[in-house]
Amino acid sequence: MATADTLAQALQCLADYLPLLIEGVQLRIERGREDCELSLEGACGDHLALWLLACLHSWSRQLTGTQIPPSRVEFSFETGADTAPYRQFFAAEVRFESPEARLVLPSRYLDRPCRTPTRKCTSCIAPWPTTCSAPPRGTGPWCQGSRASFAGACRRAIPTSAVVIWRRH
Repeated sequence: MATADTLAQALQCLADYLPLLIEGVQLRIERGREDCELSLEGACGDHLALWLLACLHSWSRQLTGTQIPPSRVEFSFETGADTAPYRQFFAAEVRFESPEARLVLPSRYLDRPCRTPTRKCTSCIAPWPTTCSAPPRGTGPWCQGSRASFAGACRRAIPTSAVVIWRRH
């Protein structure tokens, strides 16, 4: 992701490797004229979906150096009594009880160039393979080490406000 030229390329890299790092979870990218839907599919529980959508929101900013306002965010779980933390963190319309967890970004931002990776940015995404000619199978030692490295790095890089929402849910 950190070596991609554009945000669209970085997101495609994530979509390619996410099932290897988080077994059973896939990122589907549907780019339309106005919006791009980043949908999570597969064995993705509520907490993991919230965490991944918060990461996608944060990584987009870290990769491009630009605050990218989502058009909307959708969760498959039921709404709690207080939805304000969700709206505040994502700064967008938030929907609950949707068929899938989804982050919707304006398509115009996908062609934004990725900036030179900073230490903060690469601390979370550096474990992702960038030079493999073919992705490894999901069970070898490389994947197990990458999964552990990736998970630990992301726990350190997740925005504090997202952690507060996650713990409330």
